[in-house]
Amino acid sequence: VYSQPHKRGREIFGKLVPFGQVWRTGANEATEVTLTREVFVQGSLLQPGTYSLFTIPGEEKWTIIFNKDVGLWGAYNYNPAMDVLRFDVMPQPI
Repeated sequence: VYSQPHKRGREIFGKLVPFGQVWRTGANEATEVTLTREVFVQGSLLQPGTYSLFTIPGEEKWTIIFNKDVGLWGAYNYNPAMDVLRFDVMPQPI
């Protein structure tokens, strides 16, 4: 489940979506990912199930978060105690 954000000429990362704060990784409700079998993500085993996908954007790195709390609107009720997996990635310009 993913809602595509619309840039509409705005500067997104570092402005509309502040660096260092949890973001819902999309627009509207929190993005959800459903896995039908075990998968390895960044060397960690992630069990089948539905997860909310959050990110923490940064200038130098982004933190990717799989969280077991689903059905959320935005990241307003994000609870880090419900995180299942976190890892960092380096952003790449396109």
